[in-house]
Amino acid sequence: MKYLMKYVVTKDVSIPVKDLLKETKTSRIRDCYSDQLFFHTMSRKNDTIIARSMTRIMSRNQSNVPE
Repeated sequence: MKYLMKYVVTKDVSIPVKDLLKETKTSRIRDCYSDQLFFHTMSRKNDTIIARSMTRIMSRNQSNVPE
């Protein structure tokens, strides 16, 4: 049985650039203040990245998934 990790947008958040360290705008980052995972958007205002808060949801996948 295979499972896919799905993400549901719960809110938009602002993350200071200094908290991103060496992460890139396409990478997955972990907010140092919570266990939420965030995906970057392309938005950048001043020294803040506007990111989208993604909640992890496990769901059963009916199709074949490449390993």
